[in-house]
Amino acid sequence: MAILKVHYRDATIEIDAQTQVRKFYEKFGLIAEGQPYTDLGAEVIKRHAPAKKLVLA
Repeated sequence: MAILKVHYRDATIEIDAQTQVRKFYEKFGLIAEGQPYTDLGAEVIKRHAPAKKLVLA
């Protein structure tokens, strides 16, 4: 996460995150967007955050 904040400060980070570990992603400041869907048997949801606003835990 630190590398993203320093080297990609102006980028928006976008990931597909498993919903079962929602709190893990939230602690870094990644915000859920849209509805959950199934990918390879796991429920996931798109998450995003500006790199400069990521929280280093």
